[in-house]
Amino acid sequence: LPRQALALQAIHFIVSLLGLLGLTPPSLLVLSHSVAFLAAGLTIFVTVQFFALVVPEEQYKFECVVWDKRRVPYSLMQNVMHIPCGVLAIVDVSIMKSRTLLFQASPSKLHLVLCYGVYAFLYIAMTHANERATGEWPYGILAKLGYSWSKWSYFFLVQFFILSIFIGVAYTVASFTPVVW
Repeated sequence: LPRQALALQAIHFIVSLLGLLGLTPPSLLVLSHSVAFLAAGLTIFVTVQFFALVVPEEQYKFECVVWDKRRVPYSLMQNVMHIPCGVLAIVDVSIMKSRTLLFQASPSKLHLVLCYGVYAFLYIAMTHANERATGEWPYGILAKLGYSWSKWSYFFLVQFFILSIFIGVAYTVASFTPVVW
C-alpha cells in the first residue's frame, strides 16, 4: 500500500506543482483539487497505520533483525517509505492547494466517507484474494484474523472509522491553517 500511495501522491504532487506554475489545463487542476482530501486521508492512514499496526508486530521486528544482519537498513527504509505519505498529505491540503478551489471542487464529506468504505472493502477483498493465491498475509496482524467473518467485519469497521477520521484531519488542517496564497 505505501508504494501505491506514494506513487499516486507523486503524480498528484506533480500535477499540483504544475498547476501552481500555471502549466496545467484548468480541468486537470480542478481534478487535482477534487481528489486532494481523498488522497490525503489515504496517505495519512498509511503513515499512522504503519506505526500503529506494523511496527509493534513481532513479525516486523523479526524482519528488521534479519535484514540488519545482512547490513540492509530495513527499518530505516520502511520509515522513509511510510513517513512522507502523511507529511506530504498535510503539505498538499495546507500549502499547495487553492483553498477556494479545494473546497469547491471536493466531493462532500459524506461522499468521501463512502469512497473510503468502498476502498476498505476492496482492500480487504484483494488482501484475501492475495492470501489465497500466495498463502501469505501482507502483515502479521492480518494472519491473526484468520478467516473469521466477525474479526474481519470488526477490522473493516475500525479501518473505515479511522479513514473517516483522517478525512476530518485533512479537512480541519485545510480549514484552519493560514492561506499562503
